[in-house]
Amino acid sequence: MGVKGISGRVTQELHSGKSREEIFQLLSGEMPGQQDRIAYTIASVPNEVLRKRYLYLNILLFLLLIGAGALALMSSFPSEDEGLSFFLLVTTIVPLVIAYFVLRFYGGIYKVCAVWFLVDLAETFFFTGFADNVSLIKLFFSFLIVLISFFIAHRVFPQLGFLGPNKKIDGTYMLGED
Repeated sequence: MGVKGISGRVTQELHSGKSREEIFQLLSGEMPGQQDRIAYTIASVPNEVLRKRYLYLNILLFLLLIGAGALALMSSFPSEDEGLSFFLLVTTIVPLVIAYFVLRFYGGIYKVCAVWFLVDLAETFFFTGFADNVSLIKLFFSFLIVLISFFIAHRVFPQLGFLGPNKKIDGTYMLGED
């Protein structure tokens, strides 16, 4: 079972009233050897109360990501090169892919999003500069995306580290609150 299947199963089990620990034990029994993947997926499903509380901020982040993808495309034109470059394709497509996972409120994407746009900010400051107004708007969008991504990551998914769920002192996974 892949991450999407595990995520759907976790959501279904949460709605039926089971705790995250019970779901972890159940799925670990069904899929031995995949505890890390199961724990990461369970920790990436937000608490319903927090999902509702940060829904509008999440929608704002989604719109900023769509705008960042469009601005990346707009900032490359007019271009001396004919056609699309691989770099342009990546800088346009990655924000749209991240926006898809943000729209689904998938916890694992928020810190990745923040780091991606921190690199984008550093690239703008140190290499490309502010050639035109589109670059300034893109810089503003990137800054907001970094702030909102880290904010949601730390408020809604405090149990998630960058590469997986954090562990308690006794070595068990922090799966989040129901």
